[in-house]
Amino acid sequence: MSNLREQAAEVRRAANIVDVISTFVRLKKAGRNYVGLCPFHADKDPSFTVNEAKGFFYCFGCKAGGDVVTFIKLYRNCSYYEALQELADRYGIELKKYDHEKVSKEKDIREELLQVNKIAAEFYHKTLVEEAHGLPARVYLKERDIPPAIVREQKLGYALNKWDSLLKFLSSRNVPVQLALKAGLIVEHKKGLYRDRFRHRLMFPIRNSRGQIIAFGGRTLDNNVPPKYMNSPETPIYHKGRVLYCYHIAREVCRSDKSVLVVEGYLDLLRLHASGIRSVVATLGTALTRQHVRLLERIAEEAVLVFDGDESGVKAASRSLELFLLEQFPARCVVLPDNLDPDDYVQKYGAESFRDLLDEALELTEFYIEQKVASYDDTLESRARLIDELLPVIKDVSNPVVRGVYISKIAEKTGISESAISQRFKELKSGAGRGKYRRNGFKSDDAGGIEEVCPLEESILKVLLHNPGFLSQIDAEKLLSLFGSTTLRKILEAVIEIWRKQGSFGIEELLHETADQGCESQVVDLWVSSQCWNTESEALTHLKNKIGALEERVIEEKKKEILSQISDAEAKGDVTKLKELLNKFEGFF
Repeated sequence: MSNLREQAAEVRRAANIVDVISTFVRLKKAGRNYVGLCPFHADKDPSFTVNEAKGFFYCFGCKAGGDVVTFIKLYRNCSYYEALQELADRYGIELKKYDHEKVSKEKDIREELLQVNKIAAEFYHKTLVEEAHGLPARVYLKERDIPPAIVREQKLGYALNKWDSLLKFLSSRNVPVQLALKAGLIVEHKKGLYRDRFRHRLMFPIRNSRGQIIAFGGRTLDNNVPPKYMNSPETPIYHKGRVLYCYHIAREVCRSDKSVLVVEGYLDLLRLHASGIRSVVATLGTALTRQHVRLLERIAEEAVLVFDGDESGVKAASRSLELFLLEQFPARCVVLPDNLDPDDYVQKYGAESFRDLLDEALELTEFYIEQKVASYDDTLESRARLIDELLPVIKDVSNPVVRGVYISKIAEKTGISESAISQRFKELKSGAGRGKYRRNGFKSDDAGGIEEVCPLEESILKVLLHNPGFLSQIDAEKLLSLFGSTTLRKILEAVIEIWRKQGSFGIEELLHETADQGCESQVVDLWVSSQCWNTESEALTHLKNKIGALEERVIEEKKKEILSQISDAEAKGDVTKLKELLNKFEGFF
């Protein structure tokens, strides 16, 4: 049997949908169907139904539905073929090769990457717990009071302070160099010469929703060697914007806890695990994404964001607000006192005190409003600027009732009437006062607002950080003018400046150049998440394609802006302005 559709049909015939779903969801017989709480959204009243006779499931709440394979695909957050394979293994069915060669190859490479990560994790773990060379990491863990049970459960490891220890081990296990390179475990530092990506670091295996190791995070054990934390680059099986650390554990615990905690760091999470708090995930040191919020929504009824008590923690809480509003997923927020992170706080005050803080967590929107209000004085002009900064955050809230609640809260905190705030919201929504706002509707970072980062700009920077010589083959000044993100433009300016002064450079020089710009974390994130290219030619082609796409996007945005201005000019009957704008618009063609 070589046809995927035929094989899927065979699996569906063998897999009883009620038996399979009952493994994950508590179902109760209701007439001809079975019902239960939906695992794909925060379901309070059973809206999830399974029809055994017809072999499908459907949720009347979130509208998720499909056959038994689709259920596994959604629940595991995996590909259709991986879901099919899981069911085939469960029912003893051998999936044979089928005609879609590309999908088959992709599946093969994913399996190979999972296997090489498993081998690497075993090497790191054995080095940590058994080898004399693992002593520095064992001492560090003891100082941080991480118990051996957590070390074993998480399979923590240690990357030796050598250039090729993992490389040699993988070679002894017959792992091809190109596979290790694709997994992000090694890097090519000179043409044809390779070395370990992680050195002298405490290693944290990163797992998918099925508990399989898909990447690694490494914490330096020498604070003089940046970055403090380094993650694997993105690979065919690892996309940092779709993965939360220890999600596979939290998913099971949150069935009873209902709330999921979100912390920033690996050690923060492990400290909470050691204290008996296991309904927690970590963001792998990166900003929350909309996909992250959707993952949280699948396992809990609300999220509680726990941020460090420093300025960056407060900013991170504010940046997260838009995502939760877009998904209409309830979230509360705790900012820890005394600039402490969760690890330090629990060690200093204990787990019970930490739980008390969680009980007092503020609703996220209320927290954001309070933070902004506190940063402005009480003059009329200042309060007007404050309103203009607060309103864009709720521009994408589709539910008018929810939006009205937020406007009421803004009115309460600022002392400005709801009617005046609603009128200003309508003006900003329609484009009035646009000169003060970026095209995406948010103020730039220069004004302290929320900034939307363009993936194209990130992709361009990731290539240039490791290949600054490419700047000689493009128009650097023109590229700079295309960047809309204030933060990324600052980084690009620094890259161009260093390249013009000295040519090639390392991350240390770039961090030094951007130290007073407040974007060090973004620099490190871009640096360590850069893709590994097989050849310089391949990287240059990718760069030029992304620059072309960015240029097209900017042109389209300019067209939309002029069209909006044309509409305003027509409405006002301003013939002179209209003629000027029409000439501008024709210039694009």
